[in-house]
Amino acid sequence: MEACSASQFKKDINIIIGRQIMILRKSKGLSGQLLAKKLGVSQQQISRYERGKCKIDIDSLIIILVDMDFSFDVFFRRVFNELRDNATYSYELSCAMFECELITDLITENKTNFNFW
Repeated sequence: MEACSASQFKKDINIIIGRQIMILRKSKGLSGQLLAKKLGVSQQQISRYERGKCKIDIDSLIIILVDMDFSFDVFFRRVFNELRDNATYSYELSCAMFECELITDLITENKTNFNFW
């Protein structure tokens, strides 16, 4: 992976993971301030995560998902789908790491079973 493409992928993935954290937090009725307290960070740091300005550590992400009783698998399916829909270049790069055809086929065949939004 070229440095330019790696840089773009990192930017895209941070923005999308952050957006998914925000969507999940709001769907659970949780304020940024309360989430910050649970993670031991400032509310400003939560805002930076959600805007993709800072990358979130995997341990913090796991704490969020466990605390909100949300599946790691479903969370990353959402991330993957948003990459596909909004960051085509990064999606194509990520296909080397995931079974893209399988996931895409499952979504196409079972749209009602993959209600992510």
